[in-house]
Amino acid sequence: MTIPISMAATVFLLSALLLIASASAFVPSSSLPTQAPSQSSLGMVGNLFGANNPKPGESCTGEQIAVVGSTGYIGKAVVRESIRRGYPTTAVMRDISKAKDDDKFNGATLKQFDVQDREACLSGDLFPKGSVDAVVCCLASRTGTKKDSYAIDYQASLNCAEAAKAAGARRFILLSAYCVKSAERNDPYALQFQYAKMELEKKLSELADSSFDFVSVRPTAFFKSVSGQ
Repeated sequence: MTIPISMAATVFLLSALLLIASASAFVPSSSLPTQAPSQSSLGMVGNLFGANNPKPGESCTGEQIAVVGSTGYIGKAVVRESIRRGYPTTAVMRDISKAKDDDKFNGATLKQFDVQDREACLSGDLFPKGSVDAVVCCLASRTGTKKDSYAIDYQASLNCAEAAKAAGARRFILLSAYCVKSAERNDPYALQFQYAKMELEKKLSELADSSFDFVSVRPTAFFKSVSGQ
């Protein structure tokens, strides 16, 4: 299915909101639905968390959200939705100057960081201890080549996941893709970024434990709506 950007952001944030208030409240990855929620089910869960009438400090459970890949199409929407719901939100980006005049980041803490720098990520510079509860990863390679795909879709994303776990985050939400199935089937037309994301998902499974979980969201495609979302 194709979904409007506002609904896409809701899917990511609802994944983060499953944190509720403690690690014991986690829904294990294996128990999450394998199909995308319907419009009606999204509405029901949205109502549960006050999404239709958000009140900062009341309609959210207060987790600290960080979005990496925050200047991309989906990343911006996730940041905006997280802020709208009242969550303390950090938008991580390579060049902070590109976001200072963008009103989509109003209310967010902007952090400039090179997530390809593995040593810096794991040193605690990316996510200081106790600074984040859920990380939404919207990183995506630009060229789709094997080198680029494994540098961004795999390694940089893994850097963020490992940094998140070390900082005490309880959930990592990955923007993956439905077409990763092509890599899983080893189809002859499977693309390099699909293999990279597949390998990342396997690594995240190994990284997950009783205190750190992950969700991989596999949409088919995103399109801007005619209303200008």
